[in-house]
Amino acid sequence: MEYKFPMIDAKLLDKDGQPAVEVPLDGTIYCLRTGKVTPIPWRSHMRLLTRRCSP
Repeated sequence: MEYKFPMIDAKLLDKDGQPAVEVPLDGTIYCLRTGKVTPIPWRSHMRLLTRRCSP
């Protein structure tokens, strides 16, 4: 998956001893050393809701 929006306003932070950034738009946290993405619980709920709606 390719990142689609800018991270210019992302906050640098320390997550479990690793450098990371948090994107304010959706709260996603990316580990800069490993590339790991921290799951955001409300995202899965939004996916369930949008699957039930027709475009």
